[in-house]
Amino acid sequence: MHIPEIWQIVLGHLHDDARSSVRLVRAVGSLYRMHKGDGCYWKTLERSLYPSSQYQLFRKYIGHLGVRKRLLLWSGFCDAPCFVCRVPLFGVCFSTYAIGRKFCSGCRNSAMVGESELSRRIPITWIAWMRAELRHCWLEYQPRVRQRYYVRSHVNQFLQGIYAPFVF
Repeated sequence: MHIPEIWQIVLGHLHDDARSSVRLVRAVGSLYRMHKGDGCYWKTLERSLYPSSQYQLFRKYIGHLGVRKRLLLWSGFCDAPCFVCRVPLFGVCFSTYAIGRKFCSGCRNSAMVGESELSRRIPITWIAWMRAELRHCWLEYQPRVRQRYYVRSHVNQFLQGIYAPFVF
């Protein structure tokens, strides 16, 4: 047996786990070249991921890409470490993909600011303006209550752009 045939056998046993299949295809060049144009394969993998509510939300934000690119991006985001401290998060995916960064719990608290904190210190019209200008993600503020969160450095740049004396 040749190595590509062995990889194909391994991939055949991973059909129940879509994230592992995408990781393997992403890691092995010969498998990627073999399945790159196979739209049916990628759609089957996406159907097995679809019951996940996080993937559904990710698909809503990143819906303009093709199935293959969307799955590769999802797998890469799930496998990425914390953006700030580089701690491996072992495949845990948080809902921060809308801002393009992945944080552990400690870094997320220091690197992001919610609208409830902003509303205590700046006018609501500025927050409405920020909704249109800055990228945000939806995180739970309290159980079953979601609110917009922004990257703290982006908020500070936005406020400096309008000459506001506030710093978050």
